[in-house]
Amino acid sequence: MPARQIPCDKPADEVVLLVQHHLSHLYLDRMNARFPRLRKIVVDRYADLPSVLSEQRPDVALAFRLPEKVPFPREMLLNAPSLKWLSATGAGIDHLVPWDAQRIMVTNASGIHAQPMAEYAVWAVLNQTLRVPMYAAQQKARRWQHHESLLAEGHVAMIVGLGRIGRTIAERLRPFGVRTIGVRQSGVPDPAADETIGIADMASRLPEADFVILVLPSTPRSRGLFDDAMLGRMKPGAHLINLARGRIVDEDALLRRLQDGRIASATLDVFATEPLPESSPLWTAPNAILTPHVSGDVVEWQRLSANLFMDNLEGWLAGEPVFNLCDPEAGY
Repeated sequence: MPARQIPCDKPADEVVLLVQHHLSHLYLDRMNARFPRLRKIVVDRYADLPSVLSEQRPDVALAFRLPEKVPFPREMLLNAPSLKWLSATGAGIDHLVPWDAQRIMVTNASGIHAQPMAEYAVWAVLNQTLRVPMYAAQQKARRWQHHESLLAEGHVAMIVGLGRIGRTIAERLRPFGVRTIGVRQSGVPDPAADETIGIADMASRLPEADFVILVLPSTPRSRGLFDDAMLGRMKPGAHLINLARGRIVDEDALLRRLQDGRIASATLDVFATEPLPESSPLWTAPNAILTPHVSGDVVEWQRLSANLFMDNLEGWLAGEPVFNLCDPEAGY
């Protein structure tokens, strides 16, 4: 069933809000000031969830991932009889799919990560055109050797996933003279990119791109999309930047392409297994730059996510449409 809004059927002073977070002190005072009549229950351990869900019967949940080495309790939350709305605190919701859209609605925090992730993508492009990794290696070896840099201008970046983050990346690359090809499911033109194509046309156009930037959501259709064959379609010497999800890329195939030099570099912020195991060969792969899933995390991003939720909550309590409503069939 497609997504639908589930209305608030109680007065505001009877609504119970579950805040699942170990850092709720970042915003709880503002939440109390903004919603003084709303009853709030804070849970900072997954172990406390069963009793809270059964005894307090919350209507809404603001659900951050807790820093515990156990899976996110998706079934417990999505199947809680009282919950009408689960608000995810990031853009990706692959850890929640699927759910019954007739019984519970899911929203995300799409939008808060667009600027930092766009800045990360611009850095990843300039990092290569300015040959910074080469100079970093020379510094480590105490070797003085001059190289000429490349201009970003004139390069082509294919942005796979032209949502809010992808559009912001295209807008940030434009002042540097980088030509952008946006890839989206529908292929409907978007003024943020110089050209927009459909996902069906991506493979045939990949050889044009100097930089391939992945920011598409993780869905059954996108997982494994960049397999050995798709990576082989990339221009020799092109650069891959993955800010989406690790399972979109076949990491073994990527490793081979880096080792044989077909792909010049890979800047990876996401991985199939996180944290990346110490035994992973990606740590020492040639021309691989790894960061620990941080491209969207700015200082107090949790507060920004909570603020977005509070704006949405205010409208929901007033009977207005919620924004960032997610569709379990689409996966985003």
